[in-house]
Amino acid sequence: ELTKALEYYAASRMAPGGLFARCEAVTVSGAHAVGEGEHKIVSQMLRQAARVAGTGQRPESHVISSGDADIFLLSLVQSACRRVRVVSERNDGGGGKRKRGALQIWNAEVLARYLHAELTRGPRAAPKSCDQAAVRRDFALVSLFAGNDYLPEL
Repeated sequence: ELTKALEYYAASRMAPGGLFARCEAVTVSGAHAVGEGEHKIVSQMLRQAARVAGTGQRPESHVISSGDADIFLLSLVQSACRRVRVVSERNDGGGGKRKRGALQIWNAEVLARYLHAELTRGPRAAPKSCDQAAVRRDFALVSLFAGNDYLPEL
């Protein structure tokens, strides 16, 4: 069973000297757990953020390996976790083929700062101050109009 194999993989990598040895936790949510994968990932991040909120502990970092753009948009609009990176294989630009071993790392914070800066400076700047959270939500909404795995292109 795939879930058991993934649980074994994660546990073996968390052992001393393993790839995840410095990680506090690794979550495996297989097909038996109800819900859309992206939503389960963000829900887990939010539960972890609530657990450490107000304790004085450093905010957690999250690295998500996914080829689905929805997880990037969800990490962009949620407000509790700010140290999120989404890692996926990089397209080679020709015909949608993926380069084996080439990765791209998406940083929601960098994109949010860039969008905010673009909207608040220059000749076409927004006439009043922009709320960064609103900019994130608006960008995600407009991005959804391009379509995704459960919405057609509008």
